[in-house]
Amino acid sequence: MINAELALWRMVLFMGLNDPDAARWMRGEDFRMVCALAGFDSAAVRRAVASGNLRPFGRKEAGDKSSDKGKISKKTRLRRASN
Repeated sequence: MINAELALWRMVLFMGLNDPDAARWMRGEDFRMVCALAGFDSAAVRRAVASGNLRPFGRKEAGDKSSDKGKISKKTRLRRASN
């Protein structure tokens, strides 16, 4: 189980990778620091993104017909909100 601080930094990394300016951010010191705090090697994260093994949420390569497994349907969101 991960602790709250580690989970927070992993979310910061996730959000950064999904930012429109992610490519520039990934070349900076802030990216390296966030990766370290999230428990990841920054070079490995860069390689995974570059190779397509790790794609930012919601971004697909041309011709990719896979489903967006990370997305939550409107029906599910409404059901969760009513609980």
